Amino acid sequence: LFAICIDAQNEIRFFFEQALKIKLLI
Repeated sequence: LFAICIDAQNEIRFFFEQALKIKLLI
């Protein structure tokens, strides 16, 4: 259960970083 929580956090962090990169590109 803990590992799943960490994996979800990593996914959210990755998505957030991608969103920031897209914002910088636009």
